[in-house]
Amino acid sequence: MRTTTVFDIPFLQDAICHDLTTRDIRRCMLVCRSWSTNFEPYLWRSITVRRRFTFHKIMAPKMKKMLAENARSIRSIDNTFAEIWLLFQDIPLHNLTVLKNPSLATQLSNLTNNQKYAPHIIDLIIASPNLQVLETSFLGRSEMDSKRFMKAIRNHTSLRELSIVAATSVYCKTIRSLLFSCGNLEKVHIQAYVYGYRQAETKEQDMRELLAITGSRTPTFKLTELSFKCQDYYNFRYCLIPTLHLCPQLERFAAPQLHYLAGYSDIADVLSLTTKRLQHLDLSMVETLGSHAVLFINACVGLRTYRGAFHCTGVQDVYEALLEHCKTLEVLDLQGTGADSAASAMIRRLLLQCPKMEQFLAMGPMKTFGPEAWTHGDPILEERDLAVGPDPTSSWACGRLRVLKLRFRGVVPEQLVAELGRLTQLQDLRLGWVRYEDEELTGGETAVRRTNVSKLLDVLSKLDNLKRLELRGLKAFIDTEALKKARLQWKHCEWVQYS
Repeated sequence: MRTTTVFDIPFLQDAICHDLTTRDIRRCMLVCRSWSTNFEPYLWRSITVRRRFTFHKIMAPKMKKMLAENARSIRSIDNTFAEIWLLFQDIPLHNLTVLKNPSLATQLSNLTNNQKYAPHIIDLIIASPNLQVLETSFLGRSEMDSKRFMKAIRNHTSLRELSIVAATSVYCKTIRSLLFSCGNLEKVHIQAYVYGYRQAETKEQDMRELLAITGSRTPTFKLTELSFKCQDYYNFRYCLIPTLHLCPQLERFAAPQLHYLAGYSDIADVLSLTTKRLQHLDLSMVETLGSHAVLFINACVGLRTYRGAFHCTGVQDVYEALLEHCKTLEVLDLQGTGADSAASAMIRRLLLQCPKMEQFLAMGPMKTFGPEAWTHGDPILEERDLAVGPDPTSSWACGRLRVLKLRFRGVVPEQLVAELGRLTQLQDLRLGWVRYEDEELTGGETAVRRTNVSKLLDVLSKLDNLKRLELRGLKAFIDTEALKKARLQWKHCEWVQYS
């Protein structure tokens, strides 16, 4: 009598292998011949070709036969070599759900190959009925291919997410047609340099052309997330704004970089009138007046995540607008927003008044700053601002904070150390000490800082969930023994970095 095993029940086998990495699958295959046979199809679940060695391996003659035999198992393809798309043309990838070729945009030497093999990419999209996520750099190299590509997007019933980082400049008319072809999608990300003036058409003719793309006189788009990180100097009125008018369900929005500054007001006004669900805002490309950022923030209903940019004026107004959403803010990214003199006190107010805050990012990657670092860099929390306000003893309200990246100035302020000790959910902590200009430390001051850093490490050693720790600018004050003692307490610590 034959014994039934887990391999006889595909549902259980798929559930078991769902979260296993490729390395885990290979280990399972070494157990016995039966396991090797049953686990082998899962090695083909995800195909990644980003290195020349892998490219030559998959282009070998015998590989096409192996791909055809395991076509049903292939779920994801991540490829940076345009020539490979011809290999998949005759293989039925009916279960493919993710298709990516993200690096083509930065490989200008491949532009000729990309244009040559673009029809094969479109064929693969059409022939993959279960495709849900598409990332590509293909757009605008050929008018015929562009129209065919957009038609494939419009007619695809399963596609939900589209990301395009165009390798070349794109005409306004192409971007406009693409946006109106994405009405059935949920998430769209477009990054390109948009150029080319609008054709001489009346407003009615222009709208009739766009509505013809949707096939409806009164279309409503399903978009919940739109990232339009384009350099768009004059054409936003004909590309972006008509699309926003049809997106009542929009929840996430990333604004473009405009040359016409008053255009930001127009976009914010449309968002205020059209959608009542906007909760996630990315203004990282909007380096303009703070008053424009305020308009976007005010267009949100219960702002949950915000990513800012440098504003030459009105910095305090931006912070005040953010405080209006203090009860809902969960992620706040202020990297590169500028070390304005008002930023320090406003940062403390945010930490005091945002109980749902989970990520507070105010320090970017390490880099060599120029003379503008003091104004265009990351905000700095001053020691004097830690104990000011109506109640200097008030504790930070963000008790569920998991990620904190913060620059400070002072002798490792005791108030800051005390607040860190209360953040029991903290997993990722990055602290950067900033010197005062022309500051020279005496031997006594160095000893004080070394003592304070040791106290900081002692407090951090009690944070059981801490996984990552960076102490920037504090290397000279770290006591090796204190650091070793702290590391023994961290059960889940992955790495500690100091400089």
